[in-house]
Amino acid sequence: MFADQRVLVTGSGRGIGKAIARRFAQGGARIQLVARSREELETTRAELLELTQEVRATALDSLFLTRLATSSPKSAPPGAVSTFW
Repeated sequence: MFADQRVLVTGSGRGIGKAIARRFAQGGARIQLVARSREELETTRAELLELTQEVRATALDSLFLTRLATSSPKSAPPGAVSTFW
């Protein structure tokens, strides 16, 4: 249903956001997870990779949103959870 579609799911480390991301993964979507908790994102990413081919994750605290225009993610190995500061 969502094969080869790209989706961004905020709040995807737990609860409703995680459930929404799981549903997209079951449909074959390529997913970008965004949440505040790096640990929860790592867990969710690992779970979803069993369901779909591509899952990326970014830990992002809403207090730092204003810096996004001039910042870039800290370097992280491919497939790792990146963090914006």
